[in-house]
Amino acid sequence: MATANDMDLIQNGIINNVQIPSSPSRFVITDEFIYDNQQSVRELINLRDSYASWARKLSIVPATSDEHAATSEELGNIHTALLAAKERMNLPLFRLPTSIEALDALIKKVEEQRAHLTPVDSTPKETVPSDTPH
Repeated sequence: MATANDMDLIQNGIINNVQIPSSPSRFVITDEFIYDNQQSVRELINLRDSYASWARKLSIVPATSDEHAATSEELGNIHTALLAAKERMNLPLFRLPTSIEALDALIKKVEEQRAHLTPVDSTPKETVPSDTPH
């Protein structure tokens, strides 16, 4: 039975003095983050979509055909690339935009928001001395 101290350790994300990684569902990926990392996010979306396409193809190709082995190998290659890219970015795939079109729309939205937040030129200007004496 867990003691109060054990429960406290578990609640703080630590079990037996080992830090437990956060659940992917706890990740919050902001639009700004996606904008700043758009090339990597685009790569992940393309790999995810490619993996889904090859998996669909594998599901309809007869297991006895030569094409099945080639499709299975290609699916494995894409899976390896997808996992490597996902690990590099440390992002859960289900938190990414659903498509390249959705990513492009998000990028456009962030660009528009940033355009409105661009500060006015705050460079000091040369002041003209006043005609009135101090």
